[in-house]
Amino acid sequence: MAMGFNTQNDSSRRRYITEEIKKIGKGNISARIFTFRELCVATQNFHLDNLLGEGGFGRVYKGIIPSSNQAQPLFKDRRKFTLMADPLLEDNYPVKGLYQALAVAAMCLQEEADTRPLISDVVTALEFLSIHRNEEGSGKRSSDANQRSNGDVQYDS
Repeated sequence: MAMGFNTQNDSSRRRYITEEIKKIGKGNISARIFTFRELCVATQNFHLDNLLGEGGFGRVYKGIIPSSNQAQPLFKDRRKFTLMADPLLEDNYPVKGLYQALAVAAMCLQEEADTRPLISDVVTALEFLSIHRNEEGSGKRSSDANQRSNGDVQYDS
């Protein structure tokens, strides 16, 4: 998990996040706010080995925060794929398109950076899926998605 550090106090940070969420239009989006102590533990006290780079918002560190809400375990069980779909879609999407989008996402989660696709390839793949989704039209997700067997994401087109 990559994270940045901001010196705003908790109340101004919460206010800022609330304002940003309101801009999106839906108030049901939440963001986790980390304490400075949690960031110190996660980054091993902002150790230089965890420094990923520096950008417009300052230094960016890699940190590990133990969590039960990780996306990766959901990729191991096909029955849980629909849990990763945007709830705003209200189950109105082609299941094959979901599987293909998740295959792209799974490639982006590879441990080794060299094995991850270039962002330009990700954009191309998602554009391709978007075009084909519009050609096929969207419908309620089929119930057979919940009946499929367990397995890793398949990378078929």
